Amino acid sequence: MEEERDEAIKKLSEFHQVSQMVLEEVSTIQENLEIERTCRASAEALASKLSYQNRSLKRKSMMLLSHLSPETLTDINLEEEEDGEDLHAAREVCLSSQSTISELREKLESTLMEKNQAITNLVAVQDQLKTTRDELLKEKHCNSLLIAETLQQKKLLGKYNRVSQFAVEEYETLQDTLDLERDLRMEAENFARAMLVEQKKLKRQSLILMSSSSSQALQEALSQVARLTQDLETQTLEHQDQIKQMEDRLRSCDAQREVMALRRKLELVEEEKREYSDRCSKAEAEAKDMRFTDMDIKHQAVEEMMQRIKKGIQLRPVGQSSKGARRQVSNLLPCLKCEGCHHLQYRLDVSDGGSDDAK
Repeated sequence: MEEERDEAIKKLSEFHQVSQMVLEEVSTIQENLEIERTCRASAEALASKLSYQNRSLKRKSMMLLSHLSPETLTDINLEEEEDGEDLHAAREVCLSSQSTISELREKLESTLMEKNQAITNLVAVQDQLKTTRDELLKEKHCNSLLIAETLQQKKLLGKYNRVSQFAVEEYETLQDTLDLERDLRMEAENFARAMLVEQKKLKRQSLILMSSSSSQALQEALSQVARLTQDLETQTLEHQDQIKQMEDRLRSCDAQREVMALRRKLELVEEEKREYSDRCSKAEAEAKDMRFTDMDIKHQAVEEMMQRIKKGIQLRPVGQSSKGARRQVSNLLPCLKCEGCHHLQYRLDVSDGGSDDAK
């Protein structure tokens, strides 16, 4: 675009120089034409004067022919031939002047045609330059819009990156918690299975002792079984306490994770709040400008009404458009103020839904 603009400016300067040269040449030709016209008028006046003098001399000579001798007539004829030669020379000068004037006229016409062509080309180049400037302004406007949209997309991409990072961290935390719960459950199942096997073994041993030994041995075996059962219950209680402690630790981890997620959501909400407060301030400024424009329109309408009253023109009611504009402005402000709140609520719902799905 800049190269086309420079080329158009260069062509414009060239056409300007050519037009200046054409104007100078036209002025020179006009001066020569005036000189030739003056010479032609002088030659025509001289020729008419000479012809008039010749006719008067001929009349006088005809009157005096009867009183003159043959020698005098011969001299008069010679003088008439000389006068005829002078007249012929004057006619040749007039013809040459006319041919020169016709040539100058043709040259002037061709120069005027060249001048008109140069003016036409100049107008075309000016139109092309104006079109090029308009296209350049449009390109600049489009570039500014693209830059603004690119910045907006970068901000949105940064938000998505932060949200995805938070989601990955939350997923890793949930994965670690799930692995820990799986390990604890497997350990508890193994311990319970071992305790069950041990209990069955003790029951079989007690039955064998009851059937094969004496009463004293039976008492010792029963006491040993009671002691082992008490130890088993003690270990079971200790294991249950350990499981409760691990569950408390898991609940504390869940609480910390929820606190971190809420903090991240709070950061996002604060950032969106700042963004929508900026938008709201811009919208209020635009609405204020629209209100000032409305006041200017009212003032102009009042002036026009006074002028019509002074001129005696009948007035017509035209107050609906301004009321509609004020109603649109008044309805626009609450919408702009509430837009940020609705969008924030939507983002919170989306974030809560994403965290529930991750869990």
